[in-house]
Amino acid sequence: MFSERSADRAARLRTPLPALRALTACAHVQWDATSSDPAALFSLAVPTLANALQLRAFAEPGGAVHAALVVRGHHAPFRAAFPADGRWHHVCVTWEHPGGRWALFADGRQRAGARGLGAGHPLPPGGILVLGQDQDSLGGGFSARDAFSGNLTDFHLWARALSPAHMHRARACAPPPGGLLFRWDLGALDVAPSLLPPVWVRLLCPVPSEECPTWDPAPHTEGSLLCLQPLPFLCCYRTEKYRRLQDAQSWPGQDVIRRVNALANAIVLLPDPLSEAHGDLSLTEAARFLRILEGVLAKEAAPLGPAALLAVLRFLRRVAALGTWEPEPTTGSWEQLGQAVMSVASRVLEEPLAGVWLSVSEVRLAGLGATGAWALVPTLSPICVAVGKSAPISELHFAIHLEKLFIFLFYKLNFHKQLLLNNSFCN
Repeated sequence: MFSERSADRAARLRTPLPALRALTACAHVQWDATSSDPAALFSLAVPTLANALQLRAFAEPGGAVHAALVVRGHHAPFRAAFPADGRWHHVCVTWEHPGGRWALFADGRQRAGARGLGAGHPLPPGGILVLGQDQDSLGGGFSARDAFSGNLTDFHLWARALSPAHMHRARACAPPPGGLLFRWDLGALDVAPSLLPPVWVRLLCPVPSEECPTWDPAPHTEGSLLCLQPLPFLCCYRTEKYRRLQDAQSWPGQDVIRRVNALANAIVLLPDPLSEAHGDLSLTEAARFLRILEGVLAKEAAPLGPAALLAVLRFLRRVAALGTWEPEPTTGSWEQLGQAVMSVASRVLEEPLAGVWLSVSEVRLAGLGATGAWALVPTLSPICVAVGKSAPISELHFAIHLEKLFIFLFYKLNFHKQLLLNNSFCN
């Protein structure tokens, strides 16, 4: 517990570290939301370099905790990592010396990353690791100004850059053993008396670590693996459903999909109606892709085909996965995102597309959770919540217009009248 900023509150690893060509450091952190000045969560000093490595952060009251990695005295930019809400969050940083590649992860998602940070040289041996303080000299030189304020536990250090799958294991309280230099153990730390006694906390591991059944088709054997990474799977369909799924793969609309993907230089719309997108969108990416999609749809003279309609719906689901909080949650960003979402949703809910929606709704594809246009309601609701948290109510007209569009389309498609009484969409 680092209850206040002080020069005498620190925890030091007793064993010096070897030379590091790559590393990953992870911890569960409860940041003091009132601590608005940059502080060192941990630091690594070597005999020839005090600022060999450190993770610095500060809290923006009512906003986010912004973090930055420092390697060999070179400072990466501060990036929003997690909400400044006083709750526990899992934070990881990775670094590799050949290209200076680094990445910042929080709560299982990458928040920042780039190349060129401290590139070309490994960290020298003999390093001293200190939690909660910035070292101005080897193992010392602490100051209250740079001291961490909050709570920290479950710190782990690896001599390699963990993959995203291994990062999820660490967050799930199952840290991978390969390359592990330090596993959380108070007995291996010299802890300042002012930090004692330790306080026990209960952390909720967000991913189940039980074993999942597996089947290997080659030797026809069954087995099990920890449920901590994506695996291939089998789907069983009734004959009629399978035929509809096969028909869906030949749906028209690929020309729109190709144009959007070419302009974005990325896979924005999935060409295969049966496939699923992987990875998360950033707020910046979502806004850029929406602008491209909006422009293509505005120039499209012919009605969208089923493939394009379903691809747009799935893309909007990815936008909705941004959730009710995303790094750099500025009011302007959310307003622009909401306006772009309204424009795209308005175009896919136009009256001439009613028949296309019916053809899409005949097949409940890949866990949409709802058929046809109604799938847009749970898809877009998180966007409305996010915008509502960062924009005045007078600027949320797009939610009202969208609800009118839904009601109009439900009448056209003869949805059950009771659905119209559901006023949960954007409240």
